[in-house]
Amino acid sequence: MALLFAYEILAKDIKYKSLLNPEQISSLLNSERKLALKYKVSRNTVRAALMDLQNEGFLVKKESKLIINPYKKDFLTSSFLEENNMNSKLEYQVMEYHEKESDKNQSLRLQIPLGTVFISVLYRYRPIEQSSFIGTVYFEAALPILKVDLIKKHESPLRILIHSSHSKVDRENQHISIETPSKRDMHMLATNNLNNIIVRKSQLVLKNEQCIFVLNRINPKYARITTKNQIIEKKVGYFIE
Repeated sequence: MALLFAYEILAKDIKYKSLLNPEQISSLLNSERKLALKYKVSRNTVRAALMDLQNEGFLVKKESKLIINPYKKDFLTSSFLEENNMNSKLEYQVMEYHEKESDKNQSLRLQIPLGTVFISVLYRYRPIEQSSFIGTVYFEAALPILKVDLIKKHESPLRILIHSSHSKVDRENQHISIETPSKRDMHMLATNNLNNIIVRKSQLVLKNEQCIFVLNRINPKYARITTKNQIIEKKVGYFIE
């Protein structure tokens, strides 16, 4: 196990606590003295931790003040943008694939007539050579694609689906929350050591106006999603750095 410097441990703790209580952490970000007193470390350590989080993109400056970046890209977003760096380091496993007729709720989510045939897919992903998984993705879409076409070890099934549509994501409506993980979460992520889980529900709207419903459940340790309990509508292009 790699030895971490004090500022790296502090940066990880600030990041994790900002997911649980962003308002409290945000109030401390611009006071090195308060952070140093809270964590009982030197101001140099605090300064190095904040710089580390800025370099990562987790914190950004707005009007000369540090804030938590609400648009930081994450694993899910990178899976449908034209980016390969992050996805090439991940391994994907399709767990479930079904074809169904839409009920009232599914028709509303996907903006399709009642009884339209759609697919639902559940997959999980992990960094290469790691035994536990960092997240799961469940999606629904009224787009024709076979299960065999979604199974590529190092490519996101969600990205494969969007490429097959010959369109691109134009905008995303999402809601993010923090929940207690279920037994199914523990099983899917192959871990027993998980106190919270980040839950992200999204409606992706393609440029051709087709919709995809996505439910992403991710270990907070790996999440770069920072805004919880809010409904966000934004252009996907905002994620691009």
